[in-house]
Amino acid sequence: MLIERISDPKDLKKLLRTRNNVLVLYSKSEVAAENHLRLLSTVAQAVKGQGTICWVDCGDAESRKLCKKMKVDLSPKDKKVELFHYQDGAFHTEYNRAVTFKSIVAFLKDPKGPPLWEEDPGALEHHHHHH
Repeated sequence: MLIERISDPKDLKKLLRTRNNVLVLYSKSEVAAENHLRLLSTVAQAVKGQGTICWVDCGDAESRKLCKKMKVDLSPKDKKVELFHYQDGAFHTEYNRAVTFKSIVAFLKDPKGPPLWEEDPGALEHHHHHH
């Protein structure tokens, strides 16, 4: 598994200090994280050496403190996960683009760059994807 699970604030601090491009998945529970983790494992492979992805299970007693400290609020019922991006040791942005392999990879390769045009809601009308 390329995605490190972190529960100790010190570990996260160290990671953010030593890596300058980190995407953290915070989840309400392990089950809530499953789909994201599957996707993020493939993303982690694609951005190896460029970006780091880790996971914090806020449902875990030990990690709950960490989530509070990082100002992660998973209390709304419909909120199962939260993706936060950190750059150069500090919080950069909440990831709120499409949760797809392509979008997350593009984001991690260029966190300050514009979203993929495919994510522009207007673009979808002219372009039909066939899977």
